[in-house]
Amino acid sequence: MKKILFILYLICTSLLVGYTQETKPSNTQLQELVVEGKKVTIEEQGRNMTISNIKGSDLGAAGTILDMMAWTPGVMLDPNEQVKVIGSDGSPLIYINGIKQSDNTKLQLLASTMVKKIEIIRDPGSEYPTGTSCVIKITTSVPLKDIIGGSVIDQMTQRSRFSNNTTGNAFGSAGKFDFLASVGYSFGNSLQSASSTETIISKSGEILRDIATEHRDDIHSHRWSWMAGTTYHITKSDELSIEYSGTKSDLNRTFTNDRVTKVDGDATNVSFDSRNHGTGDKHTLLGTYIHEFDNSTLTVNANYNLRNSNSDEEVLLLPEGIHNQTNLKDSRSDLWTVQGDYAWSFKGKDKQSAGVYGGRSSNRSNNDYTFTGHQIVNSSVGWAEMYYSSRFELFKYAITLGVRGRYEKQSSVSNLNGSNEKYAKDYFNVVPNISIWHRFTKNFGMNVLYKYGYSLPSFSQLRPSMELNDLIFYETGNPELKIPRNHYLALVFNIKRLQLCAEYRYYRNQIMDITTPIDGTDYFLVMPINMSGCYNVGFEASYNLSIGKKFRLYAFGNVNRVHTEYLYADELVRRNHISTSIYINGSYNIRSNFSVFATAGYWSPRLFDNTHSDASCNISFGGNLSVMKSKLNLRLAVNDLLKRSVTPGWTSYSPNLMQSRINRYDTRGVTLTLTYRFAVRRQNYSKLDNADDYDRL
Repeated sequence: MKKILFILYLICTSLLVGYTQETKPSNTQLQELVVEGKKVTIEEQGRNMTISNIKGSDLGAAGTILDMMAWTPGVMLDPNEQVKVIGSDGSPLIYINGIKQSDNTKLQLLASTMVKKIEIIRDPGSEYPTGTSCVIKITTSVPLKDIIGGSVIDQMTQRSRFSNNTTGNAFGSAGKFDFLASVGYSFGNSLQSASSTETIISKSGEILRDIATEHRDDIHSHRWSWMAGTTYHITKSDELSIEYSGTKSDLNRTFTNDRVTKVDGDATNVSFDSRNHGTGDKHTLLGTYIHEFDNSTLTVNANYNLRNSNSDEEVLLLPEGIHNQTNLKDSRSDLWTVQGDYAWSFKGKDKQSAGVYGGRSSNRSNNDYTFTGHQIVNSSVGWAEMYYSSRFELFKYAITLGVRGRYEKQSSVSNLNGSNEKYAKDYFNVVPNISIWHRFTKNFGMNVLYKYGYSLPSFSQLRPSMELNDLIFYETGNPELKIPRNHYLALVFNIKRLQLCAEYRYYRNQIMDITTPIDGTDYFLVMPINMSGCYNVGFEASYNLSIGKKFRLYAFGNVNRVHTEYLYADELVRRNHISTSIYINGSYNIRSNFSVFATAGYWSPRLFDNTHSDASCNISFGGNLSVMKSKLNLRLAVNDLLKRSVTPGWTSYSPNLMQSRINRYDTRGVTLTLTYRFAVRRQNYSKLDNADDYDRL
């Protein structure tokens, strides 16, 4: 608490000094980069949204691009720092300057001050890979010729423990080359706890066993990240980009578990202490070639990704500290992808695009568990996709038609204590979609769209081997899983600043996890199965408002009715559930160099497959101050004021098991971000070809 008060004192003092001694930005300063405040604009078409004029705004001053995602209208971060789009399921594909990102490394390194525009696509078309639920496209500024720019960012976070993240960036342009380099180091500390119960029942409904557990998790992590890239402008129509990025991480986790088991009224107490150490590294190499013809563009991307991870866990029986089990994990995965896209205009107006996408991924895991023994799993998947998309006008209606086909082959060999198990599957699917957009007036438009989709089971959902997830929970796959398929239909109205949407989604063979006790042991097995007869009916609305350069507001709300079916107590249970959510994001510029911002969200209790989750909410707010003629930015944010941004509790039903859990995550805290920007010119200012652009910044 003293650390939080001290940080608050420092930032409040800085805010007061900066507020009372504000200096007007001057475009005649030649030795520093001055960024003037701008009005962030939000435009919506259908369910998609474009956020522009980010440079110089409170969004642009968030820190890194990943930090900015937590405050961007329509976007949020989960506790694992994974980006989520409000109103969409799954994780989005993220593109930076047209290049798909395989992980968050670049988002964690690049400064938010580089971002010019963000496009949020909630209904992606055929030009995106199969199974894509939503897309975020980020456009950054182009380096000015003969000017080297950069930033240093330090972010300090105080929750129950102190964490810190420091990154440095440099970018510029010389001759025909643009370059970008980043390096970052972070350490994190968190302390969280939970309470859980597992009730095992017989086919007749009799309670066979009750298990109540108190969990305490103490985590310490370190991570180095780096990135370097260059773009060579071969001609005015050709450019070649190469980029390398990597991370190296180290994690130590102490996990205590106090368990009480009741059978026929008799209680047994046992306590465990799990000490886990894990390391990992990731390496990504990207290459992109772009050629622009008179009315068309060819883009070719190639990507290689390598990941290694290993962990060792020792479990002690308390209070004596007796060795109970040792669990070792080691894995390596490789990913190769190649993608080619060709976009052109037919008769100068109708937009067409076609492309191919293929790749191969392999994974090898080598695990040795005290309970299950030694197992080696080798898995691989190869795929090829082709797509065609056409956008044309018919009677003033903009119609987009698309189709995408994918062939995929999966295989896996599992060796468990000398016994081999194999599976091999191949799939071919064709996915069509159609969207019709019409603007009746300047302030009124309508969009109707239909999309057919599917999602193939993953390695972990298919492989027959078991993997330890928690002290008493093992996960296994199900080679008999069928392909989940869905049909989606939506009607969207855009009325000036208001967007209204009605949608219906039907699921067939949806995958859900069920948990069963392992006979004769204290362990449980989690296995995926297919569901049937599930559907969602939803209504959503969003509203955005900007008043000059002073005030910005974005609000989103929806109501969903979910129908699902699952097995519990050997009976088919049908459930209908109505849920709501509200999300608000806004900012106010008090002065040209001082702004405040806030985000708030509420999610009512929900039904996910066979799991009922409790309500959650998030209230976060802060202030942003620019000093030293905008070279130094200070940003203070209070995160998750009520400590309920993550689902605080849930109850799950399986054929002969009911589970419940109350989470106490380490999410509430204060974050202070310091960003220092600089720019250096390589020659006399008066001789710069782009001196006007330099002044404009």
